[in-house]
Amino acid sequence: KGYEVALEYHLASGSQFEVVYFDQKITDGIEFDLATYSGYLQVLGEGRSKGIELIGDITLTTNSGLTFNYTYNDTRDPDGEMRNRRPRHLANIGGYLQWHDFRLSANGRLVKDFVDGNTQMDDYEVVDISGRYNINDALSVFGRIENAFNTDYQDLTAFYTSGAAAHIGVKYQFWLNKLFKPSVIWWLELFGLGRVNLYFTHG
Repeated sequence: KGYEVALEYHLASGSQFEVVYFDQKITDGIEFDLATYSGYLQVLGEGRSKGIELIGDITLTTNSGLTFNYTYNDTRDPDGEMRNRRPRHLANIGGYLQWHDFRLSANGRLVKDFVDGNTQMDDYEVVDISGRYNINDALSVFGRIENAFNTDYQDLTAFYTSGAAAHIGVKYQFWLNKLFKPSVIWWLELFGLGRVNLYFTHG
């Protein structure tokens, strides 16, 4: 149980900002056992998470913009220690640029001050880059580079994360209303089945 209070501010330019304060109590929480992989374990007692979140979506021009969010999360488990894998500081900042049918995006993620079990984990920053080109209304090609600067980092003590990795793909989408009679289209739209996306990704 808990509560949160939020304040939003919108500008005529399309930019918007939000501030959220949250305070949650967690009773007999559940965590997965990453030490022996025995399954889900119940953490008896009451834990807590409280903090503040800042969110922004900034319109720079009609073809470019910035997004960001930052969360300060003060956590405690039933023993008064920091909760597992809940960073005290978590931030994302991204930007995009649209040029005709091409869109380029980049996002940076900062994770700072978190633990996994009794281990204090290292802070890290990771950058991802992606691009998409729309050939026509139905067909587009896309690519992305995850962990573009090949940062060596861990979210869990028992697992290493991937280094820099590139992926390319093709997306084709078509609308079912072009294939069926109007009497069938009504049912397709009712169940949200009006569009089909086909993906092929390699990386």
